[in-house]
Amino acid sequence: MTTNILVALKCLAEENPKGFTVYVPSLEPVKRGWVVAKIETQNSFGDEGLERVLKYATATTGIVGYWNDDGTFYWDAVMVFDNEAEATAAGIANEQIAIYNIGNNELKML
Repeated sequence: MTTNILVALKCLAEENPKGFTVYVPSLEPVKRGWVVAKIETQNSFGDEGLERVLKYATATTGIVGYWNDDGTFYWDAVMVFDNEAEATAAGIANEQIAIYNIGNNELKML
């Protein structure tokens, strides 16, 4: 099953080069909320990074994010919050430089 999810996530990345956030294993898109990356999967790149992120996300948050920062593609296990203040606190605690609101495409620098 993990191999199938890895392949499906790579296909999603090809189809969505700007990024996406999905629940695993269903791969249903997250449609609203503030997204915060987990420090444990920070700086995850390529196949090895994706495998590490999927393993961590499956055991914890259940959510995988993929995003492009000026041509560098990142995989992250992420958390999603309805409340901006809680997301901001989690972002700071996880040493993130920004959090992202999916519902209104808003990036908030921390």
